[in-house]
Amino acid sequence: MTKTTAPAAAWPTLAVADLITRNVPAAEAAPELVESLAAEGIHEPLYVVTTGSGTVRVVDGMRRLAAAVAAGMDTVPVTYRPVIAVTALAEHPGNVRRDLKISKQLRASVTAEGIRVPIKVTRTDSGLRVVDGHRRLAAAVAEQMTHVPYEYDERDEAGQMLDMVTTAVHREGLSQSEEMTALFEAADLGASVRRMAAASGRTQKEVKTAVRAARSTAVRHATQAQNGGRALTLDELARLADLEERDPEAAKRVTDAITKDPDGSHAWKIQREFTELERRESAAAHRAELEKAGARIRTTAELSPKAVRLYALVGGGDDHETACQGHVWVLEDGDRRYRPYCANPDAFGHKTISSANTSDSKPSSAQRKAIITGNVDWDTAVTLRREWLTGVIGRKTHRKAEADLFTQIAARAMLSGTDVIAGKLTGYKTRAILAQLLGMPEDTDTATIAKKADEAAKRNAAHLFAAVASCYEQAMPRSVWRTDGDHHRHPTRPDAAQYLGWLTELGYEPSAIEAAVIAGETYDPAAEALQED
Repeated sequence: MTKTTAPAAAWPTLAVADLITRNVPAAEAAPELVESLAAEGIHEPLYVVTTGSGTVRVVDGMRRLAAAVAAGMDTVPVTYRPVIAVTALAEHPGNVRRDLKISKQLRASVTAEGIRVPIKVTRTDSGLRVVDGHRRLAAAVAEQMTHVPYEYDERDEAGQMLDMVTTAVHREGLSQSEEMTALFEAADLGASVRRMAAASGRTQKEVKTAVRAARSTAVRHATQAQNGGRALTLDELARLADLEERDPEAAKRVTDAITKDPDGSHAWKIQREFTELERRESAAAHRAELEKAGARIRTTAELSPKAVRLYALVGGGDDHETACQGHVWVLEDGDRRYRPYCANPDAFGHKTISSANTSDSKPSSAQRKAIITGNVDWDTAVTLRREWLTGVIGRKTHRKAEADLFTQIAARAMLSGTDVIAGKLTGYKTRAILAQLLGMPEDTDTATIAKKADEAAKRNAAHLFAAVASCYEQAMPRSVWRTDGDHHRHPTRPDAAQYLGWLTELGYEPSAIEAAVIAGETYDPAAEALQED
């Protein structure tokens, strides 16, 4: 016995008893049709319409309805749009689309939702010819659909050819934010994750992310406020939803910024708020540890002008915490952790090794604010840059030109004469960054990292580049963006500029603070903040 496969999209059904109340068959059912229906069921749905009073009328299919009554069937398949058998349609001989591109996503959508846009056909002497909808028809055939919705369009031969151009060239797809809005609404109306995934051509994981983001007020405001600007990616929408869960005010600042600057980097706006949030959370956690240990905590305003950080004391402040009553902890503006201070070295018998902490050398309030803002900007850039590096290095395959550039950058680094590689390659912090760039836990040991290269020899160019990148990432201190004081003479800034320039060759788009480092220019955080406002 031959096993038959059911068509992909099931037709809705209506009760026979309800239909014959208003649709009395005009003739007796044909015996052969009754026998066929009793054995195989109805494969071709009845075309019905709903009148203004709510009554369902049969437009096409009265003979099938009569046979269904005679066969004792309880329900019959129906369609609310005119449909036609796919076998009755012929491809247009002049179809200009050479590759129909029947993707898995299109087939999945047809399986879940059927053909939603009617196929346009025209009459010819030899039958019905498809004018618009060749891809939809091919997908329906691939999914074993027997009927598709259609509509007539009587056009001359020249008009048919022009229709192929206009329907393709002027068809505009949804932006990602528009697609996300549609998924949000579908989720609210009860659509399942599987159904939405099939309809949109996305994975169920992506749809689950979108549905979770749909619950976020900030996400909805962001997608509505773009006004044709740069669309937020699904990852950005998910991150914005996460931000709102942890800090609603920060999420609102992001949506306000997107409204004012719809074409800017939304990833930057979101990550900068996360950087600030994580700084505050880290400081709060450190304070809790200190308070539990009985430490004395002071604000910067409470410190005397004579107070200094421990590194400025002769001996580096060894055993200062237990031996000196002036030991206090202070959270400096913009820091993630509290710093140990001696409240008054002179009073407690300590000598200082420099005047770095005297009031004469301290930056002004405006300078300190600029340094804090710049540090947050740099930390934000580091996070986004490493995420980008992880994505580039972790691709399953790399084009030859890209792999060659990996090797070329590694060669430049080895031959440039800088001590970045020699000075950083074996450090545990560099190893942690390397593991991160390779998509591994930061505490992965060296042997496991090396094994990864052995298991994927074809990716050795990417692994070599990752090792070089991790050295440069570790060699760039937080102060590398600064040009005040002695910072502009620090040898790491030229190294950083060179390294960031190499990344742009790979397609990296540097942030404003990184662009200033590359150009050797002064970065003004206040000016950037004004541009954002």
